[in-house]
Amino acid sequence: MKAMSKFWTALVVGVAVMAATIPSWAGPLTTITPAQFAAWTAGGVAAPPIVSTFDFLSLGTDGDVSSVVFFGANEATGLFVYVYQITHYAGSSELNINGMSFDLLGPVILNPSLINPALPPTFAFQVSGTGNVALNDATTYPLASPSPGSVSFTIPTLPPGENTLLFGFFSPLPPTTVVADLRDTDRHTSPLVYTPSPEPSVGIMFGLGLLGIPIFGALRRRFTK
Repeated sequence: MKAMSKFWTALVVGVAVMAATIPSWAGPLTTITPAQFAAWTAGGVAAPPIVSTFDFLSLGTDGDVSSVVFFGANEATGLFVYVYQITHYAGSSELNINGMSFDLLGPVILNPSLINPALPPTFAFQVSGTGNVALNDATTYPLASPSPGSVSFTIPTLPPGENTLLFGFFSPLPPTTVVADLRDTDRHTSPLVYTPSPEPSVGIMFGLGLLGIPIFGALRRRFTK
């Protein structure tokens, strides 16, 4: 256990030094093809899908956020690929959702080599053809003691009955879960999502990897319908 702790400490120190040299980053999400997404996530599922609901101050559940983490492959080898999708349920009394934000307990990778060189460098991506609504932009803040970093995504408008494209980013660290904020009005119930952390969830690190193959197939089917 001590050896594992030393490993994570060394890794965190290394990526924290790297993150300290990077200012806050904001910009449009790079739109990639499903084929590029498949190449980046070909390493399989590192943490199985979570589908967590949210409810604004209204009757009934307003929607959900799906999140999953993959072992990166090809250009993303050695990284974890964090992926999300927001669904706004038909019949919701909330007229619009315009964003989501959550804490980053570890750094994300700002790596232009993973991004289409014809587009401005950005740390976040979205996948064409995987939903109804594209996101506008994403902003991240590096780790700053004693407060954690954060990431936010902006949606032009996500009315009831619609969902976003798949979107995400890369990190060298494995996942744990945090509560996310969905933006528009006061929230009654907020969703859980995956976030990078130097202290990964025990259940994710030990055992859930065995579920990778069947869950990966189910995820592909869901996101490619």
